[in-house]
Amino acid sequence: MPPATKRRRYNEEAMKSAILAVVEGGITKKAAAAKYGIPRTTLIEKLSGKYREGKGPGRDPYLTDDEEEAIATWIKKCCRRGLPPHKNDILNTVQRLIKDIPGRESPFQKDRPGRRWFEGFMRRHQDLSVRIPEHVSKARCQITESSIRKWFGELRQHITEDGCEDIFIDPARIFNTEESSIQLCPSTEKVIGLTGHKNVYEVASGPEKSNLTFLGTFSAQGDIVAPMIIYPYARLPKNIANAVPDEFIIGTSESGWMKAETFYEFIANAFLPWLNDKSIKRPVILFVDGHKTHITLQTSTLCEDNGIILYCLLPNMTQILQPADVGPFNPLKMYWRQAVVKFQRENPNSVVRRKDVAPLLKDVLQLVSKQSIINGFRACGLYPLNEDQIDYKKCLDIDKDEEEVQQSSSKPSTPAVQLRPSKEQLEISLSTIYTLLGPEKSQRLKQGQLLDNDDWHGMYKELVVQAAQQPDEESCVSVKQEQEEIVLQLLLDPINLQLHQPMKLSKSEDP
Repeated sequence: MPPATKRRRYNEEAMKSAILAVVEGGITKKAAAAKYGIPRTTLIEKLSGKYREGKGPGRDPYLTDDEEEAIATWIKKCCRRGLPPHKNDILNTVQRLIKDIPGRESPFQKDRPGRRWFEGFMRRHQDLSVRIPEHVSKARCQITESSIRKWFGELRQHITEDGCEDIFIDPARIFNTEESSIQLCPSTEKVIGLTGHKNVYEVASGPEKSNLTFLGTFSAQGDIVAPMIIYPYARLPKNIANAVPDEFIIGTSESGWMKAETFYEFIANAFLPWLNDKSIKRPVILFVDGHKTHITLQTSTLCEDNGIILYCLLPNMTQILQPADVGPFNPLKMYWRQAVVKFQRENPNSVVRRKDVAPLLKDVLQLVSKQSIINGFRACGLYPLNEDQIDYKKCLDIDKDEEEVQQSSSKPSTPAVQLRPSKEQLEISLSTIYTLLGPEKSQRLKQGQLLDNDDWHGMYKELVVQAAQQPDEESCVSVKQEQEEIVLQLLLDPINLQLHQPMKLSKSEDP
């Protein structure tokens, strides 16, 4: 809980009026403070110039007004494009902003602001608010046809507002980037072994579960942009750096995963130079995954200044809307497994190591056909821009299910199983009870006397009441055959028979 603070009970208009009354009106400071409801010491400090007019108490924010306004504008643009930043994204942006200015001193630890700064930033920008995303079940997170069509409508509206409708006429200006895992020891393929041998072994091609992150970027006309491999090093070993082909981009992070800084390096050192070398007309659009974004103010500014529109795909829909997953990644992973097997055959005493990944991946990417990339964009409806091209059978039919649930919820609830036996069936059940109990206990039961076990009496009473209320018409019998069997099983439960074993009756005693 934050510490309690005293809040002022006057507004800026009252302060301005009090200052004018003292400076131009000639009244005393004490009288002006009393007239406008302002603490006298506060008015004195304002008149002395200790605090600037329009500023609140305390020291000034560390970032300038222009810098904070740039961050707020960036947040709004991200929200508009389906990329709402998290708190850590904003703090990372400020940290990067401070580090990019040489010689700038920072009161923050490691130049990264904390909770107090963030709370103050949100107070200074009332048009922003911290929102908690709605948690949905796994079934609800499945995208429906209606939500996909809505997303396409928002995409068209955004492009129209920016005046960039001509982007979707030229496939060379439409791109998709996506991360994928390159396994050093991929799953093995089937081999031929000796019949009758239970176990067939194969030496692993590399360390088990070891992998590298690969960032693949493709255009709608089938081009492969400079690929990026992220290595889990702070400083890349020399033998790995020497093995990486010239057309590849090297990324590093302690975890080996994509980070905001790494994505910025990709845009600045790979994607942007590639666009310039190919003389691609601007602006271009780059579709990114909505589930894992690494966008900062610096990245957004770099893209905006160079005519790159970052647009977010619907999250959790890689199998439908992600051209890289729908198109080239499937054959790429197949070719990668084949390349690993070939490497192991040619080097029996070696395993695939990190220094071998880039050269092998270069050969694998040459096997990926342009047509598979083009087909991926077409199947996702991104080029040509047509949502009717999508295979909506891959969507869970949530729309229909929710409609059925709403209709059923409006109806009065009924029991899951309704047992409505006929009068004849009830009389047969009563007769069965009489036979099992014998004449003496049956007579006591009819007179309302309790037996050794109350269950028999309760069952008898219920059957008598239902038999009296049930008409003889066959139309009233709605119970199914399996439900009838349940009734008889309840009446002839072996547990009840064990509790009250009926006496053996002679023919003369048989009622």
